[in-house]
Amino acid sequence: GAKYFLDWLVRHDELEFTFEDEAKYKDAAKDAFGRREKSLPRVPPKGAVDLMIKMAKAQQIYSPIKERDVAIILVLATSGMRRSEVQYLTVGDVDLENHKLFIEKGKGSKDRFAFISDEAAMAIRTYWDVRRWEHNNDSPAFARHDKRVSTNHAFMTSQAIYEVVRRIAKSAGLEGFTPHKFRHDVVTRLVQKAGVSAAKDIIGHESIATTQGYTHITQEELQEIHKQVFG
Repeated sequence: GAKYFLDWLVRHDELEFTFEDEAKYKDAAKDAFGRREKSLPRVPPKGAVDLMIKMAKAQQIYSPIKERDVAIILVLATSGMRRSEVQYLTVGDVDLENHKLFIEKGKGSKDRFAFISDEAAMAIRTYWDVRRWEHNNDSPAFARHDKRVSTNHAFMTSQAIYEVVRRIAKSAGLEGFTPHKFRHDVVTRLVQKAGVSAAKDIIGHESIATTQGYTHITQEELQEIHKQVFG
């Protein structure tokens, strides 16, 4: 908009534009209209993920929805998977013995494995036990349990997973906590413990630049070190 208006003024002799002015304009335009630096990931507050897990377990809701929700929260909290990846997990994708989940055609159309904790694996097993299905490899790992699909074993929608997280976050008093916050937390922890390269491969980022965006979380720690030295 501004560039075209400036060009119009010059063409119609409404504005005299010298070579020096043009150089200054190009420098200013580069700053104003150039590619903006990507915003830093917004990691959840300290203790928020643990609180989400606690509140999921404390839900007053009927079985097997409670067990399913606990398993979903623990999978999100320990794998860093995207909710669309959790949504389409099948029983055959879940390796409870080795704590691995197979993600077929994830973002970027790449197959990969995600890893979960012992507690998450146990939660999935508990959920499967209480839902009392005759499983096959194509059955949804996490399913709907409303009356309309009681015999169809239907997959949850992405929005349904979002609502599970939103509902538990509300009970925990956490505003703006979304499924992707779990992913931010997982990447943050991995970067701190294992470094950027390992975190990239574990979490499934396409570009290492994305993972590097999470190194900012150590700035608070660096500031604390500086404070200890200089007061």
